[in-house]
Amino acid sequence: MSHERATRPPKLIICSMIKHLFFDVAHTLLEKQGLYEGMYTLFHPMKPDISVVFIRQTHVLLMESQCFPDRPDETWYARFNQQFFETLGISATDTLHKQFASLCRSFPWKPFADTTIFERMTLPCGILSNWDMTLPMTLARHFSYPFAPVIVSSLVGMRKPDAKYFQYALAQARIDNPNEAIMIGDSLRFDIEPAQKIGMRTILLDRYAIHPSYTGEKIATLEEMDLMD
Repeated sequence: MSHERATRPPKLIICSMIKHLFFDVAHTLLEKQGLYEGMYTLFHPMKPDISVVFIRQTHVLLMESQCFPDRPDETWYARFNQQFFETLGISATDTLHKQFASLCRSFPWKPFADTTIFERMTLPCGILSNWDMTLPMTLARHFSYPFAPVIVSSLVGMRKPDAKYFQYALAQARIDNPNEAIMIGDSLRFDIEPAQKIGMRTILLDRYAIHPSYTGEKIATLEEMDLMD
């Protein structure tokens, strides 16, 4: 038996009492592939000791602390990016702001490789996402799986981490008991904590070990879920 196989974590069992799965989208199902490597290339000349791991962790934790509007404008992004540069220890200039904004726009959203699990999914799966009104089209472009319900903040006038948003999703899925549904996402603040507050089971998708001290149910890849019929 190989070392990799011997140390592979046990799969989380999705038991028969579960009637519905809900997924976050950004950084859970879709990513901007290569973005953090692109950030490294931009920042490294200014801070030679920087690493992709540090950039990603800093960016993710900063996003965790913010409440992104559904359609952030340039002013909002400029403030957020300024805080990001300061946290990294990089002196921001107008040129850097422009280069960084251009870099982020150059990477389109693409599915994570492990989203192929939906090709064999037997449980109903919905979406619960803070996104603009283009999300249904974005999902249709990348996935053949019929997500339902697709709950989008800009279309329903509620946003994560409002617990009412999660209750609304359960009602749309006709789930009476919150413990019959699972919320799967990458954010403690926006996905896990509010879902737990209303009694849903939760699974933190911690792809890059951003939350090593979290003791609840956690996976590093969607493939670690055992999707029982």
